[in-house]
Amino acid sequence: MRYWSVDYPTVGATLQVSTKNSISSPQGWPLIKHVRALPGETYSVEKGSIYINQRYIGPVYDQDNEGNRLPQITGTHTVKTGMFLPLSTHITRSFDGRYFGTVELVSIKGKALPVWTY
Repeated sequence: MRYWSVDYPTVGATLQVSTKNSISSPQGWPLIKHVRALPGETYSVEKGSIYINQRYIGPVYDQDNEGNRLPQITGTHTVKTGMFLPLSTHITRSFDGRYFGTVELVSIKGKALPVWTY
């Protein structure tokens, strides 16, 4: 099944994800995230950190930059068929899978490409 402009997303791909199906961004905007885990891979959220396949990825915060509480997930999870884990590790307090878990592949709206880089 084709979800976007290639047959299947790869780890590291940057995607635009709709927030209508399974996640809600603070303003209801689409999210731009990297694919960090695919079906069969595991991720763990524990003691303020997220790990993918037992490798440390980054911190997990209790609050956003404005002091609002962030949703919390804990424990070890396996990414199920038809799902992926979206993360943005270059943005310190990114609202991503470390707070809401996996997202359905059908929520992918397209591959995100930079308009301008320097």
